[in-house]
Amino acid sequence: VVEFQLVIFAFTFLIFSTVFLSFYFLNVILSFYSYILRLHRMTSIEREEKEKVKKKEKKQEEEERHGPI
Repeated sequence: VVEFQLVIFAFTFLIFSTVFLSFYFLNVILSFYSYILRLHRMTSIEREEKEKVKKKEKKQEEEERHGPI
């Protein structure tokens, strides 16, 4: 009877630890994914800012060449 209880305890512990680790790794993966998305969002914002600066510079160059439009 004691051996059977130990086996039940061992399987219960194994199941709960597996579930806990699954949720832990899921949390780690989701955190990493959100970090990657944040980086991607930042790079797209930086890209848009660079495009705005290029447009302003191009407009200034055109004004210097031809005068105000």
